[in-house]
Amino acid sequence: MHTPFASAPAPSVPSVRTFTALLLALAVGVLPAPKETHAQQRSGVALSVQASTMGPGIGVHMRATEALRIQIRGAYLARGIERPLDDNEVDARVNADIRVGGPEARLNWHPFTSSFSAFYVSAGALYNVTGTDARIYPTSPYKLNENKTFTVEKVGEMNVEASYSPISPYAGIGFGDALNGQWGFMVELGAYYTGSPNFSFDGEGLIKPTERNEAVLEQGFKSFRVLPHLAVGLSYQL
Repeated sequence: MHTPFASAPAPSVPSVRTFTALLLALAVGVLPAPKETHAQQRSGVALSVQASTMGPGIGVHMRATEALRIQIRGAYLARGIERPLDDNEVDARVNADIRVGGPEARLNWHPFTSSFSAFYVSAGALYNVTGTDARIYPTSPYKLNENKTFTVEKVGEMNVEASYSPISPYAGIGFGDALNGQWGFMVELGAYYTGSPNFSFDGEGLIKPTERNEAVLEQGFKSFRVLPHLAVGLSYQL
């Protein structure tokens, strides 16, 4: 017989596994997601523009480790010069094309992790295209004495080419890290070991005998083996 005081069925008690799952879901919804690390927030690749003694240049910077950066850069500057030759005996002009620069690869080491972390030591090698092509030619006849005058064609002209060894090692120091932020500034000071320049002469007319002076000129430039380098630049990390 059904009585009005019959008790209702008791609610089921959740199992321990269900209760644990509810707590984990609540924790995931409340706790903040872990922050990205310093390296994850940035791409590790940056581009740069520079002004240097090698001319204007561009570069690519890549992270090798937390302390090492790989830098691929290139700079180039060409200039033409045409002016009278400083000679009291012959009226002549020199027309020269001068070029400096080339592509290079470097490894930059940041030895510190403190506030001086932007300081780095750099080593690398340049494919050196630095050189000069010059043409020297008379602009008026050459008067040897009152009875002897040589025409411009007789005097002739001379071509001079100066070049360096194609590979020039580099060493230097700098301040700035293209991979430590979106925008960066850098300055560096160093030197390339270029070796002494090589000269090549090609003359015609009365100037032709001066070709023998190649060895004399190379001897005079033997002490010019190091090319100083100074550069400032801006970088942007992708």
